[in-house]
Amino acid sequence: MPDEAFAEASSPFFDMGYHATGAVLLAAIEKKRGLAGVMDVLADPRRLLAAYNDCASESTVAFRFDSALADQVAHMGKSESR
Repeated sequence: MPDEAFAEASSPFFDMGYHATGAVLLAAIEKKRGLAGVMDVLADPRRLLAAYNDCASESTVAFRFDSALADQVAHMGKSESR
């Protein structure tokens, strides 16, 4: 992705500051899943991107994470079977 396209795609999040980015993500999850959904993500932050993508229609920001990235993050730290 060219730098200019990345800046345009990420500006709704990063122009607010990183703490606000998390608040936007969690607000969308809370709106669709309630406090229990937020607590589920806080208990295992690897679930954040996938949970946000599922709830993105509730967000004020029209953005979704790449589903492959969300899946990779969700499985970080899990051992692979050989």
